[in-house]
Amino acid sequence: MTTITPNPHSPYATATPDHRHIIDSFDRLLGAPKPGGLVPTACNALAVVPEEPLRNALVRKLPDGVCPDCIAVTRGGQPPHRPTSQCKDCGSPTGHGDLCAVCRQERHEEWWPTRCNEQAADEAGE
Repeated sequence: MTTITPNPHSPYATATPDHRHIIDSFDRLLGAPKPGGLVPTACNALAVVPEEPLRNALVRKLPDGVCPDCIAVTRGGQPPHRPTSQCKDCGSPTGHGDLCAVCRQERHEEWWPTRCNEQAADEAGE
């Protein structure tokens, strides 16, 4: 069996970076999530949508590397408990650390177009 690559990196993602996460489906109401967007996952975290998101997690055999919490939730389990705190930007209650999902998504949308510049600077040792 093949191992699937993890979701793309974002400093604003809260999903574990070493797994591919199952993206909640918005297809019926909002259309498919766009690649590069920061969206909720089945395990109740936030991850970047890859070019090829996982689909039909209930009906097909999943490759190695898929988040076990996402798999459990799609098969009827509960997402892991996440302690709540207050967002440092807007004050909303959140289970995503120091920033709520909306503030993380806003920051991610600002950061995403600049990620290639950041990666190039890191590789150049700047």
